[in-house]
Amino acid sequence: MTLLLIICSLIQVYILPGLLITVSTTKLKAIDKVIVAIPLSFLLNHLIVIILVTLNLFNHLSLLSCFLIEIILLLVLNRKFSHSNSSERFYIKKYDLKSLFNSFYISFLPVVILALFQLEEIDFYTYWAKHLGTVFTDWDALMSWQRWAVSWYNNSLPTTFWTYPQIVPTLFAIAFKFVGSDELTIAPKVIISFLPFFIILLTLRLAYLSKLFIRICIILSLPHFFLYCSKLVNANFLYYGGADIFICFFGIFCAYALNIAYRITSPNMTQDQKNTLYILLSATSTAFLVKQSGFFIALFFPLIWLFITRKKLSRVHLSMIYKGLILATLIVLPWYLFVILHNGTFLKDLGQYEDVIKVSLWDRPKAALELLSNALGKNNLILILIATVLKPTRLIILPIFIVLSAWAFYASYDA
Repeated sequence: MTLLLIICSLIQVYILPGLLITVSTTKLKAIDKVIVAIPLSFLLNHLIVIILVTLNLFNHLSLLSCFLIEIILLLVLNRKFSHSNSSERFYIKKYDLKSLFNSFYISFLPVVILALFQLEEIDFYTYWAKHLGTVFTDWDALMSWQRWAVSWYNNSLPTTFWTYPQIVPTLFAIAFKFVGSDELTIAPKVIISFLPFFIILLTLRLAYLSKLFIRICIILSLPHFFLYCSKLVNANFLYYGGADIFICFFGIFCAYALNIAYRITSPNMTQDQKNTLYILLSATSTAFLVKQSGFFIALFFPLIWLFITRKKLSRVHLSMIYKGLILATLIVLPWYLFVILHNGTFLKDLGQYEDVIKVSLWDRPKAALELLSNALGKNNLILILIATVLKPTRLIILPIFIVLSAWAFYASYDA
């Protein structure tokens, strides 16, 4: 029974609420609806927990009721939109199938298989199996993220959370609430243990949407991503229980969302195209509610989208841009307004980070560059710098590089 409840918590945390939104758009394929549903599910679950805790109704019965209602709504919405789009969904030309066969099996599948074997070479699967079914042992996870999750579980707002957003603790609280106990601490560990596989799915989808050369580069870099993440902080980085692996997901998601947004942007956009862009904007804005450094992801998605689609846009789209910015503000602003009211002043709490960061403000970029160089290797770092200049790779590398630069300048404890 416990295993079944943990599986239900995984479905709730990662997929179900977000699908209620993505199922309505015709501009996303089935796999893209699932991927975009992941960050939207994080956001909606966060809102569900906040509302239920505020009403003092966050309990096992209410959460299971939400779960069942979401399943019923999804079935109804899927039936509604599948009927309305049936003429488009099942009409596939023969040459489309041939093109898909050639694209997938010739230029995609062999590279995927090679990357999966490379993951085995760095003991990714062994390390994952070793952590599955265990509990958090890192001090930061136990004294911060899991402690905050227990507070949410007990229908109360966490204390002494500085300015840290609470999406990750609320997701852990959902796992606790599904199994019915905050003492069964394997539940939140299972939640975070599956995130690397969603990162793999996201990366493979981004590669599939890219041109052949970029596709190969992205897929073959996948094992190195996990390897360097472990070297950059510590070997326990993927599963230690904090928000950093979630920010890694959102960094890659930003590049993926830009790829999708570029494809659907046109001079004469339909309402469905606009709605899909709003959905992508909402998904990327959620990064700012995962950790403070997610601000850069939330900011750079609309800025880079405007830059790469400037030739496609017209004055007609100005109102859409304003509406999108208002939507993003409405998503993130309530939490930070609450932090200001709750803690007295936001800047005062930000100042506390100065005591944690070991080097002066102007020396941090140099220190962070040394940190990245040691983790990635100087040759790979040079290749990344070159990739930011080349046009084919710029769209993918630049958002990640800008986020890393901003992190290095202020947000990194290690720098």
